[in-house]
Amino acid sequence: MAVTDSSLSYVMGRELPGPWKSCIQRLEECASKYANETAVVCAHQPQDLFDIKSQPLDSTEYTKSPYLRWTYREFYALVERLARALAATGVGQGTPVFTFLPNGAEFLVILFASMRLGSSLVPINVRNLTNTQEVTHMIKTAFLECPSKEAVIFADSPETAAKLEEFKQLANAQRVITSTENWQQWTAFVTVLQNFKVEQPLPDYRNFMPTDTDSVILFTSGTTSLPKGCHWHYPSLAFFIHSREQLGDKFGAKNGDAFAAFAPNNHAMGCFLVVMALGTGSCQVYPTAYFEPTTFLKIAQAERCTHTIAVPTMVYAMVLAKATQKLKLDHLKTVLLGGAAVTPEVLRLCETELGADGCEVAYGMTEGPIVFSGRCSVEELTNANGETSCGTVLPETRVKICAPGSHEPVPRGEVGELHSMGPTVCAGYIGKDSEEYYDEDGFRWCASGDMARIDEHGRVFIVGRYKEMIIRGGENISPVAVETVIGQQLPHLRDLTTQIVGAADVIAGEVPVAVVAQKPDTETIKEIKDTVVATMGRIYAIDDVIYLGDLGLQDFPRTLAGKVQRMRLKELVQKYRKQNEQQNGFTNGCTDSRLTDELLSVWARIVGASLSDITLDTSLEDMGDSITMMRAKDRLFKMTGVDLTVREMLDSKTLGGLLRILEDRISSIAADPTEGFKPMNNPPTIDHMVHAVDDEEIFEATRRVITEALEPHGLQWEDVRDVMPALDFTEVAAKKGIFSQFTLKGAMLARNKSVKALRAAVVKAVANNPMQSSFILWDDAALGDDLALQVTVDLKPDFIEKLIEDKGSLKTVAELKQLTHDMMQVQGTEYPGPLFRAWVVHVEETQCAALIHNIEHTVTDATFGSLFWEDIDIALSGNALKPHVPYKLYCDHFYNMRTSPAARAATKYHVQRLKDLPKHRAHFFPPLDKPMLLEDGKPDGCIHTFSASSLNALMRKHPHLKPSLVLKAATSLLLLHTTNHSHAIFSHWDSSRDKFPFITKYSTLPANVHASDVGGQLINPILDLISLHPGESKLAFLSRLQEEQLLQSKHAAAPLKEIMRGFDAETAGLFPHYSTECVYNWLGTNIKGTNAYENLDFVEAVNRRDVHRFYNGASLVRDGRGNDSVVLQIKGSVFTIEEMEEFGRKIERVAEWLMGDLERPVEGFGECF
Repeated sequence: MAVTDSSLSYVMGRELPGPWKSCIQRLEECASKYANETAVVCAHQPQDLFDIKSQPLDSTEYTKSPYLRWTYREFYALVERLARALAATGVGQGTPVFTFLPNGAEFLVILFASMRLGSSLVPINVRNLTNTQEVTHMIKTAFLECPSKEAVIFADSPETAAKLEEFKQLANAQRVITSTENWQQWTAFVTVLQNFKVEQPLPDYRNFMPTDTDSVILFTSGTTSLPKGCHWHYPSLAFFIHSREQLGDKFGAKNGDAFAAFAPNNHAMGCFLVVMALGTGSCQVYPTAYFEPTTFLKIAQAERCTHTIAVPTMVYAMVLAKATQKLKLDHLKTVLLGGAAVTPEVLRLCETELGADGCEVAYGMTEGPIVFSGRCSVEELTNANGETSCGTVLPETRVKICAPGSHEPVPRGEVGELHSMGPTVCAGYIGKDSEEYYDEDGFRWCASGDMARIDEHGRVFIVGRYKEMIIRGGENISPVAVETVIGQQLPHLRDLTTQIVGAADVIAGEVPVAVVAQKPDTETIKEIKDTVVATMGRIYAIDDVIYLGDLGLQDFPRTLAGKVQRMRLKELVQKYRKQNEQQNGFTNGCTDSRLTDELLSVWARIVGASLSDITLDTSLEDMGDSITMMRAKDRLFKMTGVDLTVREMLDSKTLGGLLRILEDRISSIAADPTEGFKPMNNPPTIDHMVHAVDDEEIFEATRRVITEALEPHGLQWEDVRDVMPALDFTEVAAKKGIFSQFTLKGAMLARNKSVKALRAAVVKAVANNPMQSSFILWDDAALGDDLALQVTVDLKPDFIEKLIEDKGSLKTVAELKQLTHDMMQVQGTEYPGPLFRAWVVHVEETQCAALIHNIEHTVTDATFGSLFWEDIDIALSGNALKPHVPYKLYCDHFYNMRTSPAARAATKYHVQRLKDLPKHRAHFFPPLDKPMLLEDGKPDGCIHTFSASSLNALMRKHPHLKPSLVLKAATSLLLLHTTNHSHAIFSHWDSSRDKFPFITKYSTLPANVHASDVGGQLINPILDLISLHPGESKLAFLSRLQEEQLLQSKHAAAPLKEIMRGFDAETAGLFPHYSTECVYNWLGTNIKGTNAYENLDFVEAVNRRDVHRFYNGASLVRDGRGNDSVVLQIKGSVFTIEEMEEFGRKIERVAEWLMGDLERPVEGFGECF
């Protein structure tokens, strides 16, 4: 629900209807409309680059040293030449295009050529190559998002190319170097251009998927961790340009303007301003490859630049250069400022010294949240307190300020964390779960981590970073706020470039410390300290002023984007202060006295007492209520890593007793937070089985039941390694015999590998994924009827022989495929297990080994299957395997939290939305008594394919609608028609891998584990009960289903057995059938002809024929040429092939009808039939 209360910190931009023109469409139109006008200026590049004659300029600077100046006609022709040359080599939609280039003409051509082909540009700074770990991570992340067979690398020099040869992930990529000659295996850029063919067709970019339109993958600056990947694609950049145009001259650009830019091209602003300039008929000017103030000013004046971008330090450098060179900028309209705290003084310098008509202050993140002020005067941008605003929200965008950890807006004027949604906000980090992103009211929000507030005029003020916040005695101190005061009150100390960080303190927790770039004298130190106290108060008192040189530095540690790495600086300050303390007789190790001091100071802060009043004899029983104890628990965990229960704390009686517990626990803390959940070398004890803790009777029954089940397989209790309660759907499906019908069977070739090597790799992969060799069992009499257990065992040699058998040699791949089908009849998986079986064979036709596997769905799903196959692939390459998140950790957490408030809320949501289910169960399709029509040797389903052009067009116009939703809606309308009933009943399956379920602030779950890497099956079926609303349009219907889908995914982990308890016995008994017998399953977006593995080729996949009565598995397949397809896998054990083929045709007709004329009533869908 949108917030309209002006008393809250929630602001919304006006509507701005789409669709918006893509960047490549804008460039194409500009090339036609402004063909002879200057598009690109690169003052550091030769005037005849690629034999293109530069446009003359009446300027002393140009006459003295001519440089590159291209018209729109010349530039766009070059873009198309490169696009055709790359297309001829297989580059197309979804292809990652890596650039390691400085700013220059080549980068601009590559940027738009990749957009012309629907490829994804991945710009990486050449300087990053000094950090191999970071670049490896970025390349892998890009391939996660773009799993293409093709890839292209552009390097700026032989030195860069040589470094890139070290990255094996790029071994198969096309290599292009922008120097004038070929180098080793690298083709010169000019050679690539010369090899283009006019007749080479280019795809129609209007048919591209949104994810392939204006596609750029950027990375966060990595100030505190490895850079995180963000995929920018349509409508982000298109909206950015269009919205600024619609807001008028203060925001936008127009033909005749010129942008002087020097932001690195791997930086968000380095892309934004480029596409805005060349998408509006303006001129893009690169005065230099990297910022140099004197050259910048000379070229900016010669080219009559109207816009530029800077951070405050650059403004100071330009002002100094202007004064010494006696230069002036006569045409400058706007200086766009960002990247650091912008003071009123910096704004005035831009106007008075640089001659700008005004300034624009911007706030933005690689993740997508953006706020711009537009061109304003100093007075318009600042308030009475001398604070600078970054403006108001853009159209189609919302911003709210929330308390940390909350999604609810705080009162207007209060400080909190900035949250934003809108077309520029990315969907999330590539390949990484993150709490920063969440769905609410049908929108994707991003919590920025930045401190901000909104004033009564709706202006946004950035205050600081929460991660950088200094906590002094419980009070929050913003480093940026202190730096701003120093900059405003002490302008004569500007050259000190003062940075504020927090330093640990036994009594206060943290204290502010100032780090300065020049060695300060006693008077300067006193002036800084006195000014801060006099202006801000005693709690902001600077504890120390440290010279940068004393930290062994000549400059502040910075990211490649120039940002000060405050956390790294904080680490250096902490190390420096620790060394000084040790030299002065203090200790900072884990000594008894240190821990005592910290415990006493923590307790004093929590209860608000003086430190002198707190001793080791202080009683905990008199220290406050449960909230106080929980706060203490939280602080002690952060301080020591020891996670105590409140009961343990109270039982210790005094702080002295608590100290003794902490000392014992600290000595035994495991380095790995999941250590307690890793398989042991011995059978589990009662304390390691969450269902049996403190219950000897259940423990003994468990051991007896497991032993009896394992003995037929030559295993004993001593071979057991882990026992965990099965998840709800796993238990229900296994007991009903449903999962015995669900197995992943397939065959894959191991390229150039022997049977011995393949078998060894599979053994390693099984050892790294213990659920593959697991068992599932239950005994209602001994363990109760509400429990099933999953058991992993030691991989003894005899047991491995049963799991993985050598089947000799086959002549052809055709025989391999047939053997895969035969395995289903000869070698199945039966309860209690083992639930994984594999055969290895040699295939003479391919002269390599092959693997045939049969894995039951009890232990695996598509994601875990991929993890397992990837481990086999890695092992075949001879590399070590990385452990996955233990399945036991997930199962134990789920078992403990299944009746928590969060779980009860999720259960209540599903029970409430399905409350009318009993009224409609008689209309389930297909009827449960309909007989099967399977015949041996005949297919159990069909594939139906149709063009995705309408789907792509719909997503371009309405990006909030997902392709999975459209096919789900079409399936629901087919069922409504087929049953001639008011409601459609079917299920869809949720992967449940966004995050661990039911997390609370005080959960003991390790912070660094992710559900996406859990080594086991996490499927949750979600039952749909869909009806039409009277008078509802097709767009409203689709939007409603999309909102419901988001809520269903949010509550996907609700315990199935608890949901079933919300219904009468007959309805509850039908849930297993509803969950599996009429299924819509979204299989994702795939790229035609791609293979994610280096050593494996999948050649066959087999499904049981009696799995589903009706199944529609939908996917979107991209071919890289703009001819995308929707693929439907229609299966049905109670239908003939002809009936299933007709179902496929009907779904296509309904889907196409749904996507046309969206304002028509959805109730008219009957005309499709």
